[in-house]
Amino acid sequence: MSNIFQHTKHSMVLGASFRQAQESNTLKSATEILSTCFEIHNRIRVIDNADKDSTINYFKATLRRRVRVCSNKCGRLQIFGTAFCALRHLSTRTAPVVAAAPEDLKNASSIYDFTVRDINEQDVPLEKYRNHVASIVNVVSKCGLTVTNYKGLAELHDIYAESKGLRILAFPCNQEPRNSEERVCFARSKNAKFGMFEKIGVNGNNAHPLWKYLEHKKGGTLGDFIKWNFINFIIDRSGQPVERHGPSVGLSKLVSSFEKYW
Repeated sequence: MSNIFQHTKHSMVLGASFRQAQESNTLKSATEILSTCFEIHNRIRVIDNADKDSTINYFKATLRRRVRVCSNKCGRLQIFGTAFCALRHLSTRTAPVVAAAPEDLKNASSIYDFTVRDINEQDVPLEKYRNHVASIVNVVSKCGLTVTNYKGLAELHDIYAESKGLRILAFPCNQEPRNSEERVCFARSKNAKFGMFEKIGVNGNNAHPLWKYLEHKKGGTLGDFIKWNFINFIIDRSGQPVERHGPSVGLSKLVSSFEKYW
C-alpha cells in the first residue's frame, strides 16, 4: 500500500483523510473505504484515457456502495469526509505523477549538498548551516494550521536561535496563495524572524530536490510524500534528517526532540 500512496497525487488527500478518520475513531471503517480506493487506483492506472471516464464512473458507484455499508456499521458522519475526498480526486483526469528521485539525490550525503533560493531570490548554499541543528518546514499563510504553527516556530527561534544555534528554514509550499512581497509582510506580522525561502513544490515531479531528499531519507506514515502543511524535518549537526513531525506535534515535544541533537 505504501507504494500506491507514494506514487500518486490522488493518494495525498486519501492519506490526509485516513489520518482524520483515525483521529475521530473511525479507523476501521476508513480502512475499508481506503481498501476499495486502492483497488480503484490500481485499476485506473492501467486503463487507457479513452476508457477512463466510464471506468471511473463504475468505480465511483462501487465506492459509494462501500461507504454506505461502512457508515451503517459505525454510524459516524466523519467517514463521509473520507469518501468525499476519495471521490473528488478519483474524478480528476490528471494522470498520477511519479515522484522518482533523480540520480543526484542518490549521491547526496547531507542537506549541505543542496542550494536553495531565499525569499529574495538569492541562492543560499545549505552548507552555511553546517554544525547547526536545523528545522526545515513547509509553511503556508492561509490554512487552519497557520496560526499555531507560525507561533510555535517563532517561539522556537526566539528561545533557541542564539542559545543553541537552532536554524529554522521555512519554505512556502505550492498551496501558498501570496506572492513574495506579501509573504514577507505576512511573516513579519507573525513575528517570523527565521529564514524564509522561495515558494517550492514538495510533491511530485515539481518537488524541489531538497524536499525529495528529505522525503527519501525520512518517510512518513502511509508513504513518504508530504501530506500536510507544516511538516517539520529535524536536521542534526552533520546535515542528516533525523526526525519528521506532523503539524499537530506540540511545542514541548519538538523541544524534546531538538534537545537530543544540541
